[in-house]
Amino acid sequence: MMSKKIALITGANKGIGLEICRQLAKQDFKVILTSRDEERGKKACEELKATGLDIDFHQLEVTDENSVTKAYNYVNDTYGRIDVLVNNAGILKHHEHDVFDVPIDEIKEVVETNFYCALLVTQKFVPL
Repeated sequence: MMSKKIALITGANKGIGLEICRQLAKQDFKVILTSRDEERGKKACEELKATGLDIDFHQLEVTDENSVTKAYNYVNDTYGRIDVLVNNAGILKHHEHDVFDVPIDEIKEVVETNFYCALLVTQKFVPL
């Protein structure tokens, strides 16, 4: 059984998510970096691993329930648990526009991704 705490970070191939991975790994966590773009996620993972950090990668598209299930199965089969879940994946559209000028369908997409998909990931992973 692993002695390190295990953290799963969504949307972690750049920006805040990538830095969360770096900081948790520096605190001796085994970090599972996830991103919807497999190539970018693997590249980010390799860059962190090259600095001696304990990082694993798995592709995860939070808007796709099948992808969430595959990631859950991978984590469950490989580690059997997680200790920390960071729902970092999200989208922002038209941030330069007034909210009154953004089409409602695009606002719905942002809410779907940033709220409901985070809830889906939480529902799936918290039992671990």
